[in-house]
Amino acid sequence: FRRVIFRSGIFDKPERDPKAAREQVKVGLGAGASYFIEVGAFSGFTFFAGQIGTAETAAWAVVLNVSAIVFMLPMGLSSATAVLVGRSYGAGDGRGVMRAGLVGLGVVTALALVVALLVWPSAHLIVGAYNRDPALLAIAAPALVLATLFFVADGIQVVAAQANRAAGDVWWPTIMHFAAYGAVMMPLGWVLAHQMGVNGLVWAVVIAVALLVVSAVAARALPSLPAPASTPEPVPAAPARPEAPVDSMLKDMATIILSTFLLIGCAAFTPWPGSAKGRHYSYPGAKIQALFWFTRVQSGSIP
Repeated sequence: FRRVIFRSGIFDKPERDPKAAREQVKVGLGAGASYFIEVGAFSGFTFFAGQIGTAETAAWAVVLNVSAIVFMLPMGLSSATAVLVGRSYGAGDGRGVMRAGLVGLGVVTALALVVALLVWPSAHLIVGAYNRDPALLAIAAPALVLATLFFVADGIQVVAAQANRAAGDVWWPTIMHFAAYGAVMMPLGWVLAHQMGVNGLVWAVVIAVALLVVSAVAARALPSLPAPASTPEPVPAAPARPEAPVDSMLKDMATIILSTFLLIGCAAFTPWPGSAKGRHYSYPGAKIQALFWFTRVQSGSIP
């Protein structure tokens, strides 16, 4: 078996290509700098919240955590858009570049809007899943409702930035990220936080992200995706292959994970009858713990 593995060429080193290596380093530096200023700015907002009070720090942590979870959806779509844009760009297909960019922006806009419309009315339930302290709920729930305003804009800017990088425009998104997050959001957040509390921090994010989309990345995302000058010969499409066992297994795993989350959600927000004394589990955390305990008992983990 080891001979087969080593003879397959998996561990063979490819020939050095300095030009391709420089291109990869340039893309990595541009993307890394963007992530640095973005993560640094949001981490700095935690320091600003700490200057206001303990409850405000906890409320901002909840809002930031929920927003980060929601951001995973546009982040994944941005990678998919970058693959499609880069593929069309390398093939010299200008219309394909435009089509892939438009589809990516349209899909992320629609999905982010749906998520925002789901989070908006359920903000109190989401915050309550973290902690049911009335002081925290009074601060975090309105701030989370306000945070839904930048879900769509944040998704658009990350997809547009990745599309730009896939088409070779590496530094323009980085420059605009530094301008929006460093020059606008940080000072504005410091001022508004001391005037409006956590809502001021959220408003700073909304203004900075909207400015980033309207005046910078989204305005230049599609026009700055030219196709290469030389158009190579079209590559014939590969024949359709049957679904591999790994693909089927991944679909089954995704179905199981989705079903588990739906079950936990129903268990968390549906009243459960308690013991014979007529008690009800009204706290989501207690019901989820009870669900996990029941699952472990059924699987034999707990005698």
